[in-house]
Amino acid sequence: MQVPCYQDLTCGRKCQRIRDCGRHACRRRCCDGNCPPCPEICDRRLKCGNHKCPSPCHRGVCSPCPLMVSISCLCRDAHFEVPCGTEKNQKPPKCSKKCPISRLCRHKLQSRPHKCHYGACPPCKLVCGEEFSCGHSCKERCHGPIPPPNPEFTLKPKKKRLERVVEATPGSACSPCKEIVFVSCFGQHLSQERPMVCANKRQFSCDNLCGNPLPCGNHYCTKSCHILDTQTGSTYAEPCEECTLPCQKDRPAWCSHACLLPCHVGNCAPCKALVKRSCHCGSMKHVFECTYYNTLSNEEQLRVRACGGPCHRKLPNCPHLCSEICHPGQCPSIDLCTKKVTVRCSCNGLKKEWICQDVLKAYKNEI
Repeated sequence: MQVPCYQDLTCGRKCQRIRDCGRHACRRRCCDGNCPPCPEICDRRLKCGNHKCPSPCHRGVCSPCPLMVSISCLCRDAHFEVPCGTEKNQKPPKCSKKCPISRLCRHKLQSRPHKCHYGACPPCKLVCGEEFSCGHSCKERCHGPIPPPNPEFTLKPKKKRLERVVEATPGSACSPCKEIVFVSCFGQHLSQERPMVCANKRQFSCDNLCGNPLPCGNHYCTKSCHILDTQTGSTYAEPCEECTLPCQKDRPAWCSHACLLPCHVGNCAPCKALVKRSCHCGSMKHVFECTYYNTLSNEEQLRVRACGGPCHRKLPNCPHLCSEICHPGQCPSIDLCTKKVTVRCSCNGLKKEWICQDVLKAYKNEI
């Protein structure tokens, strides 16, 4: 076979050897056995499951997917990127912005705002607090209407998905008032109070004595428990009995006499009983009305007890009597005694009259 000198002599047979990629044949015409690298693209499915390998055809495991996937919060203010294929194990980032959905329950202003999120808003944790007609309030956890939820977090939203309008969930009505109240009997006896459900409360009669205060304000009715006159609207009211006892009110601490009036309302009359009090020197006794004397101040009591005469009490360490007018407390000291006394010398040969207080002074000087 003849060919021009500038051309190589080749045949038309295609090489069937497998290239170094291990997947494709050489297919080069008249190959001398030194097959060139495979020019194909790998195009095998990567581990991420989302893309194919863009590298030239090669042996072994493909490199990780070089693309990055962005994950964001619902409002897209917070976001981060992760290698493709690792997003399945990721959670949406925490966002510092507040959730724009307002609560629909009665605690819209009291509840604390929560942060941006996917899905339904967290339930209201406050107590319902709805007031019943009886005056009590609902003690159950808030059960008011719930706003429609946000869409759930997903990385691959399905195509051709029909958007379903999600409406707010209506709240449930409050349960009947279950507050337990204690209801007293007609006679208002504390020991006979019975626990009842608020809606079913009603008064009742017991077999105890009435015990309601009588008009005198001091004693109590001894009739059996009955409907009181103060319970208006009842045609079966029975008046309490009348008090026939003598006055038994407590007297002041300084008065030991009983009130002579029958049981009465208000304070007792001033005590007119007579009390005896000795004067300061003990020479006579005064007679006073109990209330008059005991309502005086200490200074006034000392003043009215003075008899106005000489004291007549013996001075301390002295044989003479006190020369002052009847007075409270101790008599003056012997240092002030002005009585004359006879003083003798040791052998009784000389005697003189001295002032009593001078004798005491001389005695103290000798000591």
